Amino acid sequence: LSGLTLQIAALPAGSDPASLIAGSRSDLLQSAVANPMPLVHYLIDHLVSQHNLDEPEALVRALRAAGPLVAHLTDSSSDRAQAVTHLARRVGRSEHIVETALKSHPDIRRRGTERGAGRTLT
Repeated sequence: LSGLTLQIAALPAGSDPASLIAGSRSDLLQSAVANPMPLVHYLIDHLVSQHNLDEPEALVRALRAAGPLVAHLTDSSSDRAQAVTHLARRVGRSEHIVETALKSHPDIRRRGTERGAGRTLT
């Protein structure tokens, strides 16, 4: 699967293709299919949305949740750079802060390497 880019057509919450067509909203379906998002961005959005970023510790929890997804991508990958940018936007911090957290926070690094049987993924 090397070099394969997975994308997702994100639909409005609570809808599916059939309901959009039945509700005369096929334009939303067409737009979602014409403008898919990288799967990793969708997963980052889902994980970050589970945290109230107004809470003091929420940034750390959000990075702990989404960080391993990004850490799994290789450093030289443009997908990784885009994922860092996307994660930074979602948590309202700079890319530098997110990148530093991904490289230095032990929980994020450890979770990113657990699946790699000891390989360092950051």
